[in-house]
Order: sequence, then C-alpha cells, then structure tokens
Amino acid sequence: MGTFFSSLRESTRNEDDWHSSKGRFVEGHYDPSQEDVYAVRKFLIAFVPPELANIILDEAEYWPCVRCGSATPVSIAASDSPDSDSKWCYLVTPPIFRGQHEDPEGERLVKVRRIKFRFNSCDQGWGGDPELAGPYQGSWTWFEAAIYRHFDEGTMPGSEQQVADVEKDMRVAPLQSELDDAGVMLVPNTRFNSDVWQIQRNVRASNTPRNHEVVWGDDERDNEHIEGFAYREVDDETGRGKGAGFINALLPGDRIAIIVRARFPAWVNIVHSAEIEVFSSV
Repeated sequence: MGTFFSSLRESTRNEDDWHSSKGRFVEGHYDPSQEDVYAVRKFLIAFVPPELANIILDEAEYWPCVRCGSATPVSIAASDSPDSDSKWCYLVTPPIFRGQHEDPEGERLVKVRRIKFRFNSCDQGWGGDPELAGPYQGSWTWFEAAIYRHFDEGTMPGSEQQVADVEKDMRVAPLQSELDDAGVMLVPNTRFNSDVWQIQRNVRASNTPRNHEVVWGDDERDNEHIEGFAYREVDDETGRGKGAGFINALLPGDRIAIIVRARFPAWVNIVHSAEIEVFSSV
C-alpha cells in the first residue's frame, strides 16, 4: 500500500487525536472541548437568550481547536520535476467536522472560524535577484493549501498498482484531471482562478530555517489590513497568502492539504515541519 493512502488511513484511525473530546492548555491558554462549549452555553442561556449566548461565545473566541502536523523533514527540488516546477503533498488532515457531537441545548451549525498554518522551512540558501527590495520577493519556494473533497475509502482504487498511480498523482501533481479516477475533487479557488491557495513563501536565498505562522479568518476583512492586499494573493512584504474564500469553501468531510512548491532550476524547498490548527464554533 502506498505511503500516501497509508497515512490517510492512519489519520482516520487516529481521529480521536484530530477531534479531541478533551479541553487542554496550549501555550498558556485553554482550548475548550465541544463539551466545554456546550456547558458554558447552557450556563449562559439561563441568563440570556440563546442567540446572545452564541454571540458571547464567538466574541470571546471560545472555540474548540483541532490540530494536525508533521515533523518529517523533506527537500523538494524544482529540478526533480521535468518542467522544473515541483509539487509535493506534505500533509493531509483527516476529514474536518467528522466526529462532531450534537449540541444537547439545540442544533447549531458547525462553522470553521479560523485556521492557523505553521511552518519551519527554508530554501537552498543562494540564488535569486539580489536587487529585489523585500526578503520574500522573487522567492520561488512556497506553500499552498488545497481542499480535497469526496476522498473516502469507497472510491479508493483496489489494486496495488492503481493505489501507487493515484499516490503519485496526489503527491507529485495534485491536479483535478489526475484525481478523477480516485473520485477526489479539488475545490477551486474562484477568487484567483486556481485549485490552490498560496499560504507562505520562504525567505529568498536563505538556508536558515525560519518559523512562519499564517492565520486565515472567516471574515475576509481580517485578511485585508495591508493596503492593496485585497487585489493580490500574496503580500510581498511578509510572503503571506491572503486565503480569501478558503474557509467559506470548506464543507463537512473535506480534507485540508499542504502542498510544498519549488519552481525553476536550483530552487529547493527544505521543510522541517508543518502544522494546521482549525478553530470552529459549535
């Protein structure tokens, strides 16, 4: 069995880790569980209407958080691809929303409110145009987010060769035309006419691993604080992607993928780790 499908099935086996039912302290703050949120809402609606209780919870950002990450080091070289344009699927989450519990105090639609991406990475440490002003301009190694839909075991191919072929398609070139046989759909980025959303560029020509954190909110105004950023997918000053429309495109059962990119000869994306955090109102 190919490593890609094996990792997906392993993720499915470990969905209790992905959709943890227990609240926990992380970096000095408390991440509530779904049951914590239900308990606080039950307390609030003893004093205020349910609609106001939900507003209070959202304003306080009292949202459960689920995480998925990998610390597997990889080096993706553009020259490994015949057209010097390499794509590699580094991380795929288990299905989002799966395992969510019904609110005992009344039905409320689950909605993703925020997604955080974290990377530790660098490029080959040389090359590029030294005349460019910013450290991210002219960087040809970066990360993208994709949304895989309809990926379930019922549509997985049966033979080992079929599995290997689909694994290659999803790992190396996750294009819709190459995923049809697996029954997988890439959700389109209609804002920028693409199948992916750019997340973060590496600092150009630096072999020092750096940590980057990118936060996308469900309110696009959260992502438009940089003048003119609304008309570009990536900010040249920070290398950060806008993420417009990403959260609103998600549906129950979708999987989020991180795609590692490197383009043009000699460019190499060296990845040490990546993590996704998904915050949802319940």
